[in-house]
Amino acid sequence: MASTVPLDTIYTAEEAAARLRLTNRGVIKLGKEHGLCSRSGRNYLFSERDLLALWQILREPPKGPKLPTVKAHVSDLRLYDALQKLTAKRKGPGRSKWEATNAKNKELREATKAAVEKWKDDEPLDHGKSRSGLLDA
Repeated sequence: MASTVPLDTIYTAEEAAARLRLTNRGVIKLGKEHGLCSRSGRNYLFSERDLLALWQILREPPKGPKLPTVKAHVSDLRLYDALQKLTAKRKGPGRSKWEATNAKNKELREATKAAVEKWKDDEPLDHGKSRSGLLDA
């Protein structure tokens, strides 16, 4: 029983790659992966129908509309805690920390006053002398 369906044009891997604008290895890999090639020894052959099927595989699927993101529901307890934090009165560093800082500052002021009193009677520096004059003396 002879088939009356004519055979499509047969392409080698190189011809198929040139037609699809791919590499030889890429066409062979896709053909083997999807069963769209024939093999004769070391040669891979592709029919016109195989190339059309490979082209459909390579097509980019249509992108649907992006789904809106769903926000998680905030429980009443979390909402209550968040509101408590927002409305809570913020406390300062506290009395003990203030006293320690104040005492430290008082000591620094007294040390500065003592240093000023000590230097008060010293002779002022003479900036008019040259460096060489200082070295000669």
